[in-house]
Parts: sequence; C-alpha cells; structure tokens
Amino acid sequence: MTMKSRIKVILILLLSLIILRSDHISAKKENINTKNSSDKSLVMTLVNKIEKRKEELTKREEELNRKEKRLKMIKMSILKSLKEYKKIRDELKTLLESQNSKGGIKYIAKIYETIPADEAAQRIERLSEQMAVKLLLQMKRKQAARVIAAMNPEKAARLTEKMTRIER
Repeated sequence: MTMKSRIKVILILLLSLIILRSDHISAKKENINTKNSSDKSLVMTLVNKIEKRKEELTKREEELNRKEKRLKMIKMSILKSLKEYKKIRDELKTLLESQNSKGGIKYIAKIYETIPADEAAQRIERLSEQMAVKLLLQMKRKQAARVIAAMNPEKAARLTEKMTRIER
C-alpha cells in the first residue's frame, strides 16, 4: 500500500466516524426534544411559582417598609413627648427643691391648686413619693382629694398611706 492509499483509507475511516457521531448526536437531540416538552411545562410551572413568590415578597417588603416608617413616626412622637415630660419634671423638681424661694412647698402647692386635678395628678405622680406627699399635704383638702382621685389607684394608695404617717 502506498502512502496515498493509506491516507485515503484513514480519511474514509474518519469520515465514517464523523457520520456515525453526527447520527448519534442527532438521535440524542431528538430524545432531548421529547423530554423537553415535559421539562418545559415543569420549568414553566416553577418559573410561575417563583414569580408569584417574588410578587408576594415584594408586597410584603412594601408593607414592612410602610410599617417601619409608621414605627419611626411613633418613635419620634414618643421621644418628643418624653422630652417634654422630662422638661416638665425637671422644672417641677427645680421648683420643689427651691423651697426657700417664694415660700417653698406652700407656694408650689398653691400653683398646683390652680391646675386642673387630672393634669396635676399626672405631674405629681412623676415626682418622688416623698415630695408628692409634702405637696399634697400643703394643698387645700378638696383640691388634694380631686388630685388623688385622678391618680393611678396604686400610686394614690401609697401616697395616702405615707400621708397618714406625716403630720401637717
């Protein structure tokens, strides 16, 4: 065998291999295509479920964002109120501690007598119990009774008990 004939034989073998290989590949493609139709419906179902879940999560995220904004507003309102209450408490504490100026507790008691009972009760409840008792004892009896009636029952009971131990 000559070199040319050997090359021809090799080329023929290579071509037949390529043809066999391409037939095998096209058979696999057909097999894949038949599987693809059932796989496609499964994939579409999964894609739809994923999209639906994504929409649900988006809605949930939006709702959480709204709630978070609302909570921030509430927090700001609470902080503002707390700041105001602390300011009032500090002012009252300063007034009560300065007993030597303008008659001390008697002067402050007269101021509280002019405040509506429910407002006075809210402020007096925030004072130390010792100071609250002193203040209530210096108020007129009717106004002190109204203030005590407007207080938290537990706090009113404790203050009343302490008031009985102290003389005017």
